[in-house]
Amino acid sequence: MRETLKSYRNQRREVWVAICSILIFAVLLSCLLAFELIQTRHNIIQTGYLRARNLSLALEEQTQRSIQTLDFTLALVSNELADRPSTPSHDPQFTSGLRRELAKLPYVRALFVVGRDGYLIQDTDVGTPNVSLSDRLYFKTQADSPTSALYVGEPLRSRSTQIGSPWFLSVSKGIRLSDGSFYGAVVAAVEPLYFSHFYSELGDPKEIAVALIHSSGLLIARYPVQANSSGVSLADQKLFTTELKAASSGAFSDVSKVDGAERLYSYRTVEPWPLVVAVGLNKELLLADWQRQAFAMCAAAAALIVVLIIAATVIIRRRVHDLQVAEHLHNIDRLESLGQIASTVAHDFNNLLFISGGNIETASRKLPSEHQCQQRLSTALQAVQQGGRMVKDLLSFARHGPAEPTTKNLCEILSREADLLRQAARPCRLAVALPDARCEAVIDENGFERALMNLVVNARQATSTSGVITVTAKIVAVTPSDRRTWPGLASGQICCL
Repeated sequence: MRETLKSYRNQRREVWVAICSILIFAVLLSCLLAFELIQTRHNIIQTGYLRARNLSLALEEQTQRSIQTLDFTLALVSNELADRPSTPSHDPQFTSGLRRELAKLPYVRALFVVGRDGYLIQDTDVGTPNVSLSDRLYFKTQADSPTSALYVGEPLRSRSTQIGSPWFLSVSKGIRLSDGSFYGAVVAAVEPLYFSHFYSELGDPKEIAVALIHSSGLLIARYPVQANSSGVSLADQKLFTTELKAASSGAFSDVSKVDGAERLYSYRTVEPWPLVVAVGLNKELLLADWQRQAFAMCAAAAALIVVLIIAATVIIRRRVHDLQVAEHLHNIDRLESLGQIASTVAHDFNNLLFISGGNIETASRKLPSEHQCQQRLSTALQAVQQGGRMVKDLLSFARHGPAEPTTKNLCEILSREADLLRQAARPCRLAVALPDARCEAVIDENGFERALMNLVVNARQATSTSGVITVTAKIVAVTPSDRRTWPGLASGQICCL
């Protein structure tokens, strides 16, 4: 029994160890998976920022070289006109020279010279309307400036005969004569589409976005190209509200005002001009592979945990079954121990009953048959005999002996046991009603007598002291209603107690 109990406790411990092990493994696996995914995501984002930074650095250098080349060209034109201020307006020879210079600048749409009165005096375009340009900021800046420094203005919409033509970026340089007087300004109309086409070679438009922006916040050129995007103000974007105020170059994440996509941006100011280049990488596309990997890893981890749970469930159910079997065996051991004790007690008790029965029989033989104690001695002897039968049944149970059902007349048993039942029913009164005919049934006599005694005792405990306990035996016929109520009941007559 001790070994069974010890095995039972060990199996319970194994069940709890299995449950705790699976829980700990699931938690550790989830933590490791989460850490790995977070670290991988961080590395991908940092790699994206690094890539955007390298591109923005290259574009900054490209823009600087373009403006420097343009500055050199405008200086040549400015110096030539300063040396020959008498050059006629729209001089064919001078115009040819301008066009030769324009051919060297693929990112410039037109070169033109504005006189001191604000009207065009030289122009590479044909058919440009003769309208005053004195209201243009580039003209005002050069007219008011005492030097001939290069001025990069905001993007402007062209006033040429091509109605609705694209915007252009004005880059101008003042023309000052030897006496310091203002002669005019030479202006280059930089083509934004050139930069958009140049940026298109950097990558897929779904993945990368590049922008050239004026420091005022106006968009000059963008890739991917979108209609009417030039001249759009980005002054309320994070780049201008926060980032540029903190540093002239850096990286950040933001949602684009133009197309609404979230990107990882790297920006750089094109010193010393009021231009900013920004490169953005689509965050969703950057993390697309990571998301697929994360989904696959989570699915694999979930599948592993499910398999472990299923395996643990099978193991636990098996252990629970083993525990139930162990507990059943433990109970059997206890019952066997109780049976051994009961067998010993019953054997000793049977010896006492034998001695008591012998003394009662001796006393009964010594007394005259008409003595008043003969009835009491007979009842006592009957109780001793019934106790002997009970001891026999107890010994039979302790030794795993089978019951012995036989055909008995219930009326005879009730008549024989009536006096003993009356003694058990006191202080209540016991009434026994028996039929005239024989009332036979296949029973274990000892078991029937014990059950009958238990019924009378229970009835006595549930009845007042002045009550009547009635034991009735009768023969009844089995009806169809009885068979519906008790399907196993055979047809014919039965004894009913």
